[in-house]
Amino acid sequence: MLGFGPVAVTVRRRALVFGVVLAVLTAVAAVASLAIGSTFVAPADVLRALAGEGPASLIVQDLRLPRVEVGLAVGALLGVSGALLQSVARNPLAGPDVMGVTQGAGLAATAVMTAGLGASWLGPAALLGGLA
Repeated sequence: MLGFGPVAVTVRRRALVFGVVLAVLTAVAAVASLAIGSTFVAPADVLRALAGEGPASLIVQDLRLPRVEVGLAVGALLGVSGALLQSVARNPLAGPDVMGVTQGAGLAATAVMTAGLGASWLGPAALLGGLA
């Protein structure tokens, strides 16, 4: 049982181990993504560059780290949005394609292109079509 002030949560050991393993795999994938590119940076140099030391710090911190951070954030937010969609629909199989979101967004985008309204209207129309 984990406790944080007045809140206590019971966590199964298997779920905790699974979460820790996934966190470690995510960290390994992030370091690999920081190391691999047009110029390879050794994993030890990646860790030094994250601390602001070494010649690879410019490549890692300014070019590759923002890409990894955005990828992790987008992946986490997509997971949260999927979980919210499933909980709101009360259906563990619910997805954007099952709920008609994809078709509504496609219909609205097609209508904007057919009407010749321009590219600036495409995104908002697809968003509204997906929400409809």
